[in-house]
Formats: sequence, structure tokens, C-alpha cells
Amino acid sequence: MENICFIDTNFISFNPLNENNIIDYFSTSPFYDPSCNNEVLKMQSQYTGNKINQQVDKLKGMYFILDYRNEDNTLFVIRKSINTGDEHVNINFYYVIFGHIYEAPTCSSLFHSKATEVFWQLNKIIDCIIEEIDFNPLGIKDQNSSDKAHEKEYTIIRDIFEMYNKITSYTKR
Repeated sequence: MENICFIDTNFISFNPLNENNIIDYFSTSPFYDPSCNNEVLKMQSQYTGNKINQQVDKLKGMYFILDYRNEDNTLFVIRKSINTGDEHVNINFYYVIFGHIYEAPTCSSLFHSKATEVFWQLNKIIDCIIEEIDFNPLGIKDQNSSDKAHEKEYTIIRDIFEMYNKITSYTKR
């Protein structure tokens, strides 16, 4: 769901977002899990008026909580966590910018994106090097070039491919 953006214009038109209603707004999105502790506490405190956010992380199970907000109430970060009793484990983060809700990318997807960008840049470098080299696949020596210059150029390409193989084998683990 990393590519999904959600906005509820009806909610925003009647309720300007703030720290007191951001979880209610978030609960209208497809990112929200209705089986979380927030819903249990919402039902239990429906008539008592107790604040849900102060109690939600004390119960065992999954919950959503406001992790950060800026002073202008234009940026909110919501954390999805699980309380196992011994510890709180963060599962995911979501951010709300001017009412638009997004799922924060995972470390894995960020790494994959950056690795793809690096390999694309490496490919461009290799293309530039190959253009400079008078490459002859049959191995026939060009009489106008020296053997040492070719050997150095081929070593550069070989080193780049070896580095690429090391990186790709590391990312497949």
C-alpha cells in the first residue's frame, strides 16, 4: 500500500486536523485496522469521556498512536505498534501532510530504490567507458593503441563488474 494516497475531504471540511482528532481521521483510511486496540478503547470510552490516546499503548495488542506533529498541524506522523507485554514493536509509520495520508516507505524499499539508482549510474559510467575503448571482441590488436592502455581500461571494466556482482549477491541475502 506504499503507493496509495488517501484523503477524506468530508472529514477535513468539518474538522480541521489537530492532535485530538488525527487518529479519528486516520481511522477513515484503508491503512487503519479496525481490530486494533484504538477501536476497543473507543467503544469502552464512548460514554465515559476518557482519553483514548493516554491508554492505548498500555493494552497488549496492536494500536495506532500520534508520534509527531508540527505546530501548524500540517504534518502528522502516526505509528502502528504492537504491545507484546514486554516491549513495544513498531510495525509501520504513516504520515499525514495537509490531510493526505501516506504509508512511509520501509527500509527495504528505500534500499532497493537507492541500489537501483546506483546501478543505473554505474551502467551510465560503463557505457561512457565502453565508448572510449576501442573494443574488439575478436581480440585482434589495434596497431594504433598500446597494450598497456587497453589493459588498464579492461581492468577498470572488470573491477566495476566484480563490484556489481558483490553488491547484487549481498542484496539477494
